[in-house]
Amino acid sequence: METRLKTFINLNHNEALIDLFGYSTHGLPGVEICGLGGSLGRIVKEKIIFLTKISTLKLPLKRFVLCVEQKNLQTSWKPTQHIELPLLILFWTLTGHLKIRNLEECVTSGCITVAGEIVPDLLTEERIRLLKSSELVSYKWIGSGHRDLPCLQLHEIMQSIPRIRTVFPPP
Repeated sequence: METRLKTFINLNHNEALIDLFGYSTHGLPGVEICGLGGSLGRIVKEKIIFLTKISTLKLPLKRFVLCVEQKNLQTSWKPTQHIELPLLILFWTLTGHLKIRNLEECVTSGCITVAGEIVPDLLTEERIRLLKSSELVSYKWIGSGHRDLPCLQLHEIMQSIPRIRTVFPPP
């Protein structure tokens, strides 16, 4: 199985969208994250595994590879923890625990905590403008609803996962 989604990053003080993609394959079971570099990739991987364990989710005995597309990135991009939520959604979709139709037409951004909190980012005016652009007009925001955009409610998507709760930051 393979899938992808988009996330926001800060690139030279401007919002930009990048692709995250992943797949599962037969082979030595495990999780691999490519494209984050440094210790962030390892920390995100361990947080994802930890949240999966505290949620008592059973994982198929497969190899899961999650990747950050580097094509449009410049060397000045520094990954932040706001890429954690999209990677978690990507992983739990690949494992079959989240059922999101057309994930490849979705955008999300946010953090996860080891306390089982999912913290989606808020939509800024710049992000709304990007999502309303002609190439992304059919994309859905995964997070809290917005009256002008198609949205998937994150708390509804996550309600089937035990011991996980969605926490929305104050505006």
